[in-house]
Amino acid sequence: MVEGPPGTGKTTFIAELIALYLHVFPAARVLLSSQTHTALDHVLIKLIEKDLSQEIVRIHGERIEKIDNLARPLILDLKTRSWIERVEERARAYVKDRAEQLGLNTTEVEVVVLVSCPINS
Repeated sequence: MVEGPPGTGKTTFIAELIALYLHVFPAARVLLSSQTHTALDHVLIKLIEKDLSQEIVRIHGERIEKIDNLARPLILDLKTRSWIERVEERARAYVKDRAEQLGLNTTEVEVVVLVSCPINS
């Protein structure tokens, strides 16, 4: 728990502590909560600036309009689409590599895979 008057570096301290903790323990998970969504968003924005946005999911109960525009891409609904795209990309790369190992035409294999189990449906 971090307390203190405004302007004393609480947000920066929290963001630095989380970034360091995740650097030392990359498999760890951190739950950050705040009494206000504004304070939470400020820490999240600092973590985005530290290039940790892939690791962050913003859970919200309030209306999305209350979430800072810079923190909005972190909400679960939007992150899910990003995860799906990454999985699709990795699956395509695997299929291509496997087809090459088996001496198959990679384009034909990709067409067969896409026709038999469309990813975007």
